[in-house]
Amino acid sequence: MKSFLIDKRFIIRNLCVWGVFYLLLMTADFLSPNKTDAQVYWNVTFTFGIAMAVFYGNFRLCEVFFISRKWIYFLSLLALLAVYLLVIYFFMAGPIAKGHAATRSAEIIAVFTYMGLLFTVAILFSAFYWSVLFGNRQMKRTAEIQLDLQRMENEKVSAEKRFLQSQVNPHFLYNTLNFFYARSLPCSRELSDGIMTLSSIMRYSLEQKENEQGLVALEDEVEHVRNVIYIHQLRFNMKLHIDFTILGSIQHVRILPFVLITLVENAIKHGALQDSSAPVRIELECDHAAKQILFSVYNRKREGPKEDSTGIGLENTISRLKWTYKEHYSFQTTNESHYFKAELRIPLYPDI
Repeated sequence: MKSFLIDKRFIIRNLCVWGVFYLLLMTADFLSPNKTDAQVYWNVTFTFGIAMAVFYGNFRLCEVFFISRKWIYFLSLLALLAVYLLVIYFFMAGPIAKGHAATRSAEIIAVFTYMGLLFTVAILFSAFYWSVLFGNRQMKRTAEIQLDLQRMENEKVSAEKRFLQSQVNPHFLYNTLNFFYARSLPCSRELSDGIMTLSSIMRYSLEQKENEQGLVALEDEVEHVRNVIYIHQLRFNMKLHIDFTILGSIQHVRILPFVLITLVENAIKHGALQDSSAPVRIELECDHAAKQILFSVYNRKREGPKEDSTGIGLENTISRLKWTYKEHYSFQTTNESHYFKAELRIPLYPDI
């Protein structure tokens, strides 16, 4: 792992902070009403320099040993303390010991007490500073790893999608459906409409017109939802009670594909579709002023067997919403004993 101490921005930032602190101390001594001689300035400079040495010495020990070998770190810290005390003795306590016998013991004790406190404070601040920087770096690395994993997962899904699409010859499929459509026209208008609708559903699924962000036109997504609803209506002789309401203009708006249809198919799978007193209510609102899309689906729960869903799954949809819209979306469900409601809010992205 790259050391902070060789990072140019780290060095410049720290030198600026220490420089400002040093100038403040020297200015305070200079403006002090007590007479200050050159020895005081030397003591301030010496103390300041040794504090920096302890601060960054411990910082480096934390980088090298604290995570992997804590026992080596504490031994090294004791060695740093021993060197620190020797330096204090030779440069500060030693000269005092040669002075007047009546005062030198008290002065030496005062020096070691003061410098011991300085050592402790420097060590604590250094360890705290390193832990903050290290924690921030680890959070960034974790976020990058998660981003890479999500990117790999998306690439895997895209590759699987392309593989599945390659197994189906779209031209053969469309030509076959068109053939069935032409043959069914004399027999049943309803059957021919169903075949044409199925062709549109397959075409949308295989030939999505996504932009670089993986978004499709909201108009196309809504048309796909209408087609799926119509296919289900044909299966039940147009007896399903589904109200689909659109508020606001859906033109020139982009959305993540197959999100709306997943919620609709969930309602079709679990809802009481043939109850006229409690129809499935689907509402899509494009609020251009608030730059928000609100999509809600309400259905009363069906008793008995459920329909099989052909959607991509609710969990997969939530994962795709997180990946595309990050924290700018909300998805809430209300699951009561007799009814279920899903409400989705996503940003409104204009088709530029």
